[in-house]
Amino acid sequence: DAINALATYCPKLTDIGFIDCLSVDELALGNVQSVRFLSVAGTPSMKWSVVSHLWHKLPNLTGLDVSRTDIGPSAISRLLSLSPNLKILIALNCPMLEEETSFSASKYKNKLLISLSTDIFKGLGSLFFDNTNRGKNVFLDWRTSKSNNDKGLDEIVPWLEWMLSHILLRSAESPQQGGLDNFWVEQGASLLLSLMQSSQEDVQERAATGLATFV
Repeated sequence: DAINALATYCPKLTDIGFIDCLSVDELALGNVQSVRFLSVAGTPSMKWSVVSHLWHKLPNLTGLDVSRTDIGPSAISRLLSLSPNLKILIALNCPMLEEETSFSASKYKNKLLISLSTDIFKGLGSLFFDNTNRGKNVFLDWRTSKSNNDKGLDEIVPWLEWMLSHILLRSAESPQQGGLDNFWVEQGASLLLSLMQSSQEDVQERAATGLATFV
């Protein structure tokens, strides 16, 4: 009822986060037509069949974070293929997705999947600059380049930084993070260093804490 009330009385609501909630009403969230950025990270027992058949109809959905959930490759595929305006899908620490080693999101043009098995910096370079060889300073490069006049990215980048800093900190603090050694060495630590240069103070703080925890 609360989510349906948001959909009815907040017609301009664009950013919703149900992070680490015990449960979420997937059907009700599918009614929030105005939402652009949505996170259900860390929410267990999601009905992914409902999500994959309903949320792709959200006309403005641009960024979706499903990190630390049990989403699988079929739901990921459906969301990427059918969501008309979805640009970024964050799915870090999703065991069922990571177990499917043959899954690839490269066929979904102009859409970025961020997971433990993807080259995150290459993907960000493609999103920000149409250039996959920007190295590991893509956030800084974007902030200092002319391309940051893109209104769409102006809204996407702060959300992306906030979500990445949150999931990376949670992962660094997790007692199970030992299984992510390769990720931290290859990408995680560099991402945290990059996020420490964010213009958002809370992102900087989480990145610094995450890096100190990891080290």
